[in-house]
Amino acid sequence: MSTIHSDFKTLLERSRQLYQFNIIACCVQLILFSLSSWYGSDSTGLNAVQSIAVLVFLTIVGLRQAFFSTPEKTPIFWLALLSCAAITFIIIVIQAAVNNRENILPIALSTSHSGASLVGNFTTPVCNGITYTNFRKWMDCLQTVYSCDTDACVALNIDPTAYIAIGGEDKFVLRKGVPAVFSDGLYVWWGVALFTIITASFHYILAYSADTYCWVLGRNFSSRDITKGISSIPPNNWQFSVPYIQWINSGIQPMRWAEYSITASVMIVLVFIINGVTDIYLLAFAYIIMNLVNSFGAAIDYTNSGAIVAWFWVCAVGALTWQFSLLWSAYLENIEPYIEQEDTKELWSQYFGFITALNIIVTLTYSGFGITNLYHQLKRFNFCCKRPKTKIEDLAWNKQCCGLELEDIISEEEQATIMFDVERAYLVQSFLSKTLLCVCVLVGAQQRI
Repeated sequence: MSTIHSDFKTLLERSRQLYQFNIIACCVQLILFSLSSWYGSDSTGLNAVQSIAVLVFLTIVGLRQAFFSTPEKTPIFWLALLSCAAITFIIIVIQAAVNNRENILPIALSTSHSGASLVGNFTTPVCNGITYTNFRKWMDCLQTVYSCDTDACVALNIDPTAYIAIGGEDKFVLRKGVPAVFSDGLYVWWGVALFTIITASFHYILAYSADTYCWVLGRNFSSRDITKGISSIPPNNWQFSVPYIQWINSGIQPMRWAEYSITASVMIVLVFIINGVTDIYLLAFAYIIMNLVNSFGAAIDYTNSGAIVAWFWVCAVGALTWQFSLLWSAYLENIEPYIEQEDTKELWSQYFGFITALNIIVTLTYSGFGITNLYHQLKRFNFCCKRPKTKIEDLAWNKQCCGLELEDIISEEEQATIMFDVERAYLVQSFLSKTLLCVCVLVGAQQRI
């Protein structure tokens, strides 16, 4: 059991703040989870029911102080939230099974990629003698011309020598010569729903753990019982909670990296798919690389060796650089030919334009996490390799570069403080990046309705 690296008041305030950050993030992710169903499925009744469940969830959170302010009612509060989330999850699973909108970002997995084919009516904005400036109306006209119900069917009819159709009613087309097709009938909104509900679940657990820890401190301890640097940090005796505050106190946060290793990996796979990648080997590679990058992040927290930290950090940066290179290569091959097509550039930009914004957001936000981690490590090792402030003639490297000696690490109290600050920064970054990514995908889906 580690000792407390902050006073009682600070420990209690940090617990309350982390509860607030996590419960807000949980609410937003649950809203995005619900919106993904509205865009991806076509059963208004079921969508309305799950939206009501989400609204009740938000109402319970908002009215907590009025109805669940006592320790005895706290378990009821969390059970009510869990019940609403469970109802939402069950309904969306049903939606995914039977009520998908077939034209909204379908997915196929193969051993090749879809590529681009721009011939015939795909190279002119004119359909049935009318010049279109709206993509959806243009594509609807082409569907009428070719007696189709999906955009994929139109592509197949315009260039039958280039494509093969998979799935019932031509839901998806792949370039001819694909060695094997492993699955069809999948949809991007499933992935959006998956990573939002996983994110919401992690935030729920962390909010629950921070909140119940507030009650542990408030009911069983006081400022006289806890002395910084002497007292052991109190245990969290609530079931289903994790030692969230104790981890922050010790300068680690494994739940963050556990969540990122799943959600960030799912997110990058979805981004690759939206960029036209169907190759399961490339998608598996993208998932594994992102998983390993976040595993390196977790490992960094558990070592006081600056050399190991630098090694893992450089490996992670190299992996991300390679992954971004593959992502933009897929974009240049599969998406850019459409939006650079001379006569229909404006139309295709309406259809594919969100992908450009999506890729930029992914590149910037993922890089932002790396910058935050770099700042954390520099603070943690007291900005190693800097020169001491002494007389000019005495200037010398006062440390071996990048913290090869354990003495370069900052004190445990400072580590606890910087970990708390970094945790808040990560929560804000995660909130912004996932919200922006979801909005981009949902905007793209809206353009296909």
